[in-house]
Amino acid sequence: MAKKKAKSYMKPHAALPKRAPRKSGRRGIGPPPLDAKEDFENPVKQEPEAELLVTPDNPKKPKQQRLPSMEDAKIEALESLAESYAEIRDRRQELTTEEVRLKKELLDAMHAEHKTDYVHAGVEIHVIVEKEKVRVRIHKDEDKD
Repeated sequence: MAKKKAKSYMKPHAALPKRAPRKSGRRGIGPPPLDAKEDFENPVKQEPEAELLVTPDNPKKPKQQRLPSMEDAKIEALESLAESYAEIRDRRQELTTEEVRLKKELLDAMHAEHKTDYVHAGVEIHVIVEKEKVRVRIHKDEDKD
């Protein structure tokens, strides 16, 4: 059986060019090297100042007024519901700040007691270590008559 010869385009020396590629450019052309001390004291590049969008020469355009025929008619029910919603929302936001403060106090107390779980008389407290959060569940007794 005769040995197979490798094809000429598969020879290892065929993958490399016969001559080195030409160097592009010339030596010595380009920006001069920077002196670190001089460049630090006198920077070459200066930051451009930000352009103001609203200036005395270019004032902001006034908002277009609603056309009388396009305006919604006054609906008392919607306005009263919107006011009620806003009032409840504001109270909820005030309670949220109180909740965050109490949750932090509970987490600090659990850390002080070196506990991650606490269960007693229907009260369950679990500290979620990765997120530094506290989960509290209070089970109400349904057996009371």
